[in-house]
Parts: sequence; C-alpha cells; structure tokens
Amino acid sequence: MLQTASSHIQSQAQYTVYAYDFVEGKKLDQNRWTKLMTSDDEKKIMMQAQDLFQSQKYKKIEIKKTYFDKKKGYNRAATFHVLEEQSQNNLLITASVMLLILSAVGIFYLQTL
Repeated sequence: MLQTASSHIQSQAQYTVYAYDFVEGKKLDQNRWTKLMTSDDEKKIMMQAQDLFQSQKYKKIEIKKTYFDKKKGYNRAATFHVLEEQSQNNLLITASVMLLILSAVGIFYLQTL
C-alpha cells in the first residue's frame, strides 16, 4: 500500500528543463533563462538534460521538479538538479590552495630535520 502511494505521488511530479543563455559581451539583463522541455519521466528528462549540457550550447542547465503538496493544497517547485561548467577560476584557486598546503608541509618537515 505504501509503495503504491509513493509511486502515485511520483507520477504527479513534473520536471522542467531550463537553460541559461549566457553570451559573452552581452549586458546582464540580455542573458536569460529559457524553458526547453517538460516531462513527467525523471529518467528521460535527466538524459535529455545531460545531452543538452554535453552539446556545450548552454553553460548552465537546471531541472525543476513541480508537484502538488496535498497538505498545503498548492503546487510546489524546487530545483531538482543543476548542470554547469566549472569555471577556470575555481580550478586555479583549488590548485593554489593545494600548492600552499604542500609547501607548508614541506617547510614544516624541513624544520624538523
């Protein structure tokens, strides 16, 4: 009985894929979110979102899950999954921190000799 109830709730969920159109050189207000597709099949929407992201046409893709909250009596929406490029700055910061830690450990080790 519990399994049937949870699958019924799951079938009511709807997934929507949004892509952020960010173009270098455009003003911030000219870059915007575009609704690309909607489905109630979670696996299908995840695969299609992955394909869109791997096409490198969009820098960021979000999947929103919308469902009816019976207790509150209205539809709720939440971000279900996000796909986005990791910026080069994040990688550079991470590498710099790792190098700093390794240098500190090396200096500490040399001082104990």
